[in-house]
Amino acid sequence: MVEMGTISSDYLKTLIESVDRLDVMKKYLESFYYDCKVKNLTLKTVNGYAERLGNFYRYIQGEGIPFEKVDKEAVKRYILSLQGKVSDITINGRLPLL
Repeated sequence: MVEMGTISSDYLKTLIESVDRLDVMKKYLESFYYDCKVKNLTLKTVNGYAERLGNFYRYIQGEGIPFEKVDKEAVKRYILSLQGKVSDITINGRLPLL
């Protein structure tokens, strides 16, 4: 798994490679990566998205929630876990990716 704060030349690609090949999330990350490339997003933007997605992925792994079982309640618990640790602006910036 990619450590927080570690930005490679392409953090999203590194995140995809770190996910178990049988994990359902890998398919979604690959699709998201493709969409980012089609939209011609800058590497800085893609890396920012990847860091946020990586944080969420680590959260669900730590909670023992398989990606295919993520629902609104899991997202709400993630948001609650962030409150008091990061700013509301940071939390609001993470929400659109979920």
